[in-house]
Amino acid sequence: MPMGQQFEEIEREKNATTTTATLQPANSLPVSKRLLAGFLGCADLFTALLLMAFVAKYFLSQHLPLIIREIDFFDNSWELDLVSKARQGIWLGRDATFTYGPLFQWLFSWAPLRHGMSLGSFYLYLWVFQYWTIILILYGTGALLLRRQPSWVRVFYLLLLVIFWIPVYWVLFDIKLLLPLFFFAVFLRMLPDSNARFSSLWWRAAVAAMLIAAGCLTSGDAGGYSIAGFVVVAGCSLLYKPTWVKMAAIAKYSVLTAAFFIPWILGVNWAAGGILNFHFWRDSSEMVTHYRWAQAVRMLPEMAPIFWLGVTLCLLIFAGQGIVFWKTGAITMRTRATWLAMLSFGLLSHRLLRKVPCCHRHVPLDCPCQRIIVGRGRSWGFA
Repeated sequence: MPMGQQFEEIEREKNATTTTATLQPANSLPVSKRLLAGFLGCADLFTALLLMAFVAKYFLSQHLPLIIREIDFFDNSWELDLVSKARQGIWLGRDATFTYGPLFQWLFSWAPLRHGMSLGSFYLYLWVFQYWTIILILYGTGALLLRRQPSWVRVFYLLLLVIFWIPVYWVLFDIKLLLPLFFFAVFLRMLPDSNARFSSLWWRAAVAAMLIAAGCLTSGDAGGYSIAGFVVVAGCSLLYKPTWVKMAAIAKYSVLTAAFFIPWILGVNWAAGGILNFHFWRDSSEMVTHYRWAQAVRMLPEMAPIFWLGVTLCLLIFAGQGIVFWKTGAITMRTRATWLAMLSFGLLSHRLLRKVPCCHRHVPLDCPCQRIIVGRGRSWGFA
């Protein structure tokens, strides 16, 4: 055998031995260690499930009748009325107009109606629904935006928001504020590449249209900010090295999303009274334009240090990670577009979070429009 072939044979045997030695420890790990590694990799998921279980155990273990120490007539009135209307077959978007939509009404009233319509069941499932939706949406958002980070970072993010920020200002954790944020994270994750095939574009567009429709059916605000999140992601992706190929891919993606959204519009029209009956969309637009969820609610003084502590920690982590990326030069164009989209969407949504003025002034807490759901030719008062 020639000398060159002998060296090649020895090199192949050496590589095969090295590969076997490298793979052997991973395959020979005990089952317990592999389970532990899998658990640590999904620690944020298990943390979310643990928090949900704690909420369910705390509230659902209570026995009826409940002792209610304080009743919030400001919000509980319309929440209870939504459940009562669902029991009577009166649905938002079809029979009445409100700042929320039929999807929210169905999700909110499902559990109380299944376990008997009473004030006790309403108060039990009110907080279960509130905290479960908060935990699930925050987990999903963190899993998408922080998917490349260690699991402990996602766990820290989830615990920081759920344990520290909710007591500070729980109003900001309403489903119609959090849902657009989660959809924005999904849009970032699904953003197609420049060379994406049509088969990759159509399913992404179908999912995007479904999420926007879900936001519209939850509330007018959620629908509007879901659309804004989609536009922001698509627009910011074009600001870094725009090419004709990239522009064509984004244009196809946007057109397909609009095309997939048309059946949702017609389906909602049919459920609301007729395929050509657009009153749901007109009412939602009027609600978003002329009246939006806007109350000037003060933060408790003792909660201010906790608030600023959370803000400071988040800014320090963000700044530190940014410095690392800038020094290592590991910031890709897609990463820069993502950061710009996050900043733009944050500034855009700040208009909602700062309590949008209504009629050029903040809506007072005793404003009559807070206490009324307007139906077709009639109204139901709550106060």
